[in-house]
Amino acid sequence: VAGRTMCRRHSFVRSKHVKRDPVAKSNKWSVTFEAPAEIKAEELAVVGDFNDWEAAEGQMKRRKDGVWAKTIRLAPGAYRFRYVADGGVG
Repeated sequence: VAGRTMCRRHSFVRSKHVKRDPVAKSNKWSVTFEAPAEIKAEELAVVGDFNDWEAAEGQMKRRKDGVWAKTIRLAPGAYRFRYVADGGVG
């Protein structure tokens, strides 16, 4: 699954799988990437412009509700991203 997220100071694109909140006393955003619980994988990572497409930097954790999640602090801007399941791009 590929996507694009934008973080700007006052407006940004919304997605049900990407949640953004401003970080207090900072110009950064707290961005939480979520992937559906239905994804059957041993490991899932979010990779993109923000982590040089490195899966090791974007390892997601499965929450109690089964949803995969990873929160990253990002500077305002536009970012491309993908999810990587079990070492392959999905």
